[in-house]
Amino acid sequence: MRKTTAFFAFALLVLALLVIALPNFAAAEEVLSKTSAHYQVAIIGEDAEVTWLLNYTVAVKSIKLTLTFGLPANATLLSISDVHGPITNYRLTQMSAGDEVKLETRNDGEGGPLALAIKYIITDFAQKKYGRLRVTTQLCLASTDESSLDVVLPPDAVLLASTPKASIGSDRAQFKWVDECLRLIYVRGEEYEGAGGYFSYSTPHYAVFAPEISSKMKQELAEVEQNYGLLSEITGISPPYGKWVVVEAPDEKNVKKEAGVYTGSGLIFIRPTALDENIGPLIMHETMHGFNSEPLSWYAGEGFWFDEGTASYAAHLYALANGIEEGDIFVKNSRFYSSTYDELTDYYERNYARMETWDFETLDAFSYDYSQFLMRAYVDAHGTEALKQAYACLPRTPEQNVTDSQKRNNYILTCLSLADSNASFESILYPGKELFLTDEHAFERYTASIGSASWKGEAKPLPKSAYDLPPLPYEREANESISALSAAMQENSGRFNSSQANLTFSKAIAAYESAKNSYSAGKYFEANLMALQAEVLLKMAKQADADQAAGAAQSAASPFALPCSAGFALLAVLALAFRRRAA
Repeated sequence: MRKTTAFFAFALLVLALLVIALPNFAAAEEVLSKTSAHYQVAIIGEDAEVTWLLNYTVAVKSIKLTLTFGLPANATLLSISDVHGPITNYRLTQMSAGDEVKLETRNDGEGGPLALAIKYIITDFAQKKYGRLRVTTQLCLASTDESSLDVVLPPDAVLLASTPKASIGSDRAQFKWVDECLRLIYVRGEEYEGAGGYFSYSTPHYAVFAPEISSKMKQELAEVEQNYGLLSEITGISPPYGKWVVVEAPDEKNVKKEAGVYTGSGLIFIRPTALDENIGPLIMHETMHGFNSEPLSWYAGEGFWFDEGTASYAAHLYALANGIEEGDIFVKNSRFYSSTYDELTDYYERNYARMETWDFETLDAFSYDYSQFLMRAYVDAHGTEALKQAYACLPRTPEQNVTDSQKRNNYILTCLSLADSNASFESILYPGKELFLTDEHAFERYTASIGSASWKGEAKPLPKSAYDLPPLPYEREANESISALSAAMQENSGRFNSSQANLTFSKAIAAYESAKNSYSAGKYFEANLMALQAEVLLKMAKQADADQAAGAAQSAASPFALPCSAGFALLAVLALAFRRRAA
């Protein structure tokens, strides 16, 4: 089972913005060209001290900003300062989800950046402790044009996994781009071994924490290591984590109904009773959820038939390779089964569709077996390479944060249909149903083949159309924006008269070049963002020249007025600055 937690952004909200321009505003640079944030997180004991450095690049000589932001839960504000020194006249409102802070800040009055340093401490940041293991709560940070993060763990700690992902194996981590809530999983020094009754054991790809590390567990983990490449063979993708963390957790709320659960960041919880069986298939099942987390990152709900089906499919192949006995699924008159043939025929006869919505509250053994049956039937019909191509297609889903089950199913089924453009969605979701309605004897043979515990898929040739993948998210938008900018940049090169217009145009060129570089690196969201920023700067350069040509009469008449066009550009850049890429 995969458990997906909804991420709530540590929101930065601009409530009011007052720009105080000089009379010669027409000669000013762009009003606000970029926002950036750098975070420094130091783990001290079990707490986290966070320093948030927020920077607005501005153009007018004097700017005053009123903003409101929320602190994370369990956080206590330590200090706020800007370029003028400490800010003490802020308003703090206590709220259950985290205190809310409202303040006013300004730049140096000479066109310098508007910068803030906000420091707070989160009590008991590493809430979950299992012997040497520490698992932190999620820290959701504000989104800006550019964001980076440095983490310093206690001197005796070693990072095992994190979200976002970072290099592991030391007490420090750097994140050059932060677009997800931060979560850290690390181990403390050997003096914590056995604390709370938990002991540790490590293999090349797994770190295990349990009240007892038995010889049986070690042997089964060794077998998992020998078959670790199976998941890449199924999906065609590289392991998303260098180390997976497995915890036996009797009190973990997510595992009360399941033998195990994958909770993200490479972290797997298993129930103590699961240790009575061979844990290899279970670990392979939950690790597969981790493999699925990236190609399915656009889906914001909990697990569903494809996620569970591929995880059970991987566990089946593992059991088959290691001689672990399994029951048949949907095989008529089977003496050793997991789900019966009659359960499947009843599902088809009644035209049930509950698998399409996948409600965890009503799931049973049939649901998990049926989801695996779907994947077996698909691979049986189209071959193992077809599933790899579907995985190559999944990250190209054009939306983020999808929650609607029908929309989710359509995207998944579209990718699965690459193997056969004539295949209907219903034939994938209800394998063999048409055969059941027309020739039940043939259907019995069909289910006996696919549902057998000895079933194993094989490679089959794919049509050329299966390799025609759609573009990645933002790829088309970024390409179109950059192409349009290329012509605009050439057209406007050398045409500006005022020094400020030329300066703004040079920054537009820099943003345009940054967009091209990001596009070449496959960072299409960042490329699209920089292209839009370059477009705004180009418009502002044109307006600066137009204002100079019209004279300074308007500025002299209203020294505190912000020209309409510049105000519109300011709002546009603000919209970009606080647009968050979906996690």
